[in-house]
Amino acid sequence: MERAVRQPGGESSVQWVLVFGVGLIGETLATELSRRGFSGATRLAFSWQPASRSRADEADAICGWVHARVNLHSHAGTPASRMSIDIVWSAGRGGFASTWATLDMELGAFQAVTALSARLMETLPQVAHRFHLTSSAGGLYEGQLNVGPEAVPAPLRPYGELKLEQEQQLRAVAGPVVKRIYRPSSVYGFVSLKSRLGLIATLINNGMRGQVTNIFAEALTLRDYVLVGDIATFMAQKIEIQAAATDDTYLLASAKPTSVHEVLVLLERVLDRSLYFVFRPTQDNTASNTYSPHVLADGFHPQDLETGMRSVLLGMRHQFFKHFP
Repeated sequence: MERAVRQPGGESSVQWVLVFGVGLIGETLATELSRRGFSGATRLAFSWQPASRSRADEADAICGWVHARVNLHSHAGTPASRMSIDIVWSAGRGGFASTWATLDMELGAFQAVTALSARLMETLPQVAHRFHLTSSAGGLYEGQLNVGPEAVPAPLRPYGELKLEQEQQLRAVAGPVVKRIYRPSSVYGFVSLKSRLGLIATLINNGMRGQVTNIFAEALTLRDYVLVGDIATFMAQKIEIQAAATDDTYLLASAKPTSVHEVLVLLERVLDRSLYFVFRPTQDNTASNTYSPHVLADGFHPQDLETGMRSVLLGMRHQFFKHFP
């Protein structure tokens, strides 16, 4: 995606955003960036297969696309010093239950993208470079209560270990690149049935159809739910801020823990109908996870859970449930 801005003095600046992973967070972020004036979205292939010839060819194609856009604007009079490239990693095929057999491929793809970033830094040294990594507070602090500024990430499963490894590898990247890491807690929202559905979207989907939902947790399990739109808004703001050149890590949570029981009560009120569900708690998915207000990122203002649920319902009704009352 691209945005060209002409300053009051007549000078222009150009910014490109490359989003790797257009699932729940990536797709919502792309929509938010479009709302803010970024246009010309182009889908470029990028393979998940490790060490594949196709991945190398795709990396060449991506670099070629960036260089072509830079050259175009350079010839139009915009100096490279007023250009910037933001790479966003929001990809991930794995989930909380994934093993390293699955996550190794994801780590390899992430390493290929950091290598692509390094390549762009080397070939376009006058352009500003930033890398935005979507990590996971739930994966890093699973089972910890009232997580505060002094809390140390202690993953309990491969998914959390992957996120911590990605953070560490990004911090180790050399070169003039600003590194921003986002740690959202339990993300909820909806973009399509092709994306992974979390608890809340699944309950809405099944509730509108009168189907039973299996809940792999206990009624009193506490989570910290954050609407994907609020995360996308915060990330878009950080992408827009081009003057700041400092690395940073942001924890994106509400600091308002909610039990699964409370989620069910709220959703029944939002849907105005009873939900059908069965609790099937597993030993590794019942630990609570909560956050202190003191650890939250400055400027992050999440909506309350009921308001967020209503916005998710509105989006799902618009796409799939028009025939429901």
